[in-house]
Amino acid sequence: MPKEVTKYQCNFCTKSWVSKYRANEHENKCYRNPASKSCSTCGYRTDNYCNLKFEDVFVQGSPVKDCKDWTEEVFDYAEW
Repeated sequence: MPKEVTKYQCNFCTKSWVSKYRANEHENKCYRNPASKSCSTCGYRTDNYCNLKFEDVFVQGSPVKDCKDWTEEVFDYAEW
């Protein structure tokens, strides 16, 4: 009979770990965590493009983090 195991899942993405420590470590830097201020959660993002800086949001395959221009507000670019 298979053995039951406990896994810990990130609150912001679908990744999970057996180790609670590893899950917490990931969650603190997860690109989908608004606290990381990554392009993944920014209001200026449309698909994979930053509408403020007019550039791709990925650098070497990873989203930019700790952006000084990051905002929670979502913009309607049709009004610009």
